[in-house]
This record gives sequence, C-alpha cells and structure tokens, in this order.
Amino acid sequence: MLFRSCTYCVTHSGQRLAALVGDELARAIALDYRSANLTAADRVLLDAAVAMTCEPCERTAADVERLREYGFDDAAIARTFGIASFYNLVNRMACALGVPLEDGVTAWEYGTQRS
Repeated sequence: MLFRSCTYCVTHSGQRLAALVGDELARAIALDYRSANLTAADRVLLDAAVAMTCEPCERTAADVERLREYGFDDAAIARTFGIASFYNLVNRMACALGVPLEDGVTAWEYGTQRS
C-alpha cells in the first residue's frame, strides 16, 4: 500500500526531481509515472521501486533480472533499492509524525503510484 498522505514527501522530492529533469516532467511523474514521457528503462526502474515499496516481501530474483535486461548493473540495482528503502523510511516517519509543509511551500498534486 502506498500512503495517500505523502504531500510533504512528494512536494520535497518533486522539487529536487524538477531541478534535474524539469518541472513539467517531474509533475507528470508525481501524478503517474506510467504515463509520463520516460524511457522504457526509467519506467522499469520506477516499477521496481514502486513494487518494492508496495509489496517488498513479494520481490524475487525475477525483479532483479528484469532490471538487468534493461541494462542496469548490480551496483545500479543495489543503489535503486537502497535509495527507495531510505525514502520509504523517511516518508513513513514524516507521515506518522504529521510533518507539515513549511510556510510558503506549495503542495504538489500526486497520484497513487502502484505497480
């Protein structure tokens, strides 16, 4: 299950992503990465991160193999799962503690990202 109360997390992560890929693409990813203008490899990478977030105990070697098929080496795969795990921890803490957005920060719209 992905949290629907992640306004703080999506807003702050979205701002950082926008600095890398541009505001329009970052906002499209926040709404639904599956319909955003991404490469197939980027979509598969996000599929893996979402699957690990929503159903971590159901991940198998096939998930890793799929990433390899799209050109990701073991180091990139480990970084992907490590970063996703870290953000899951931080997001859950922010949600559980009810951390509000800072004054002057506008909340981002976002969708339910499920694999």
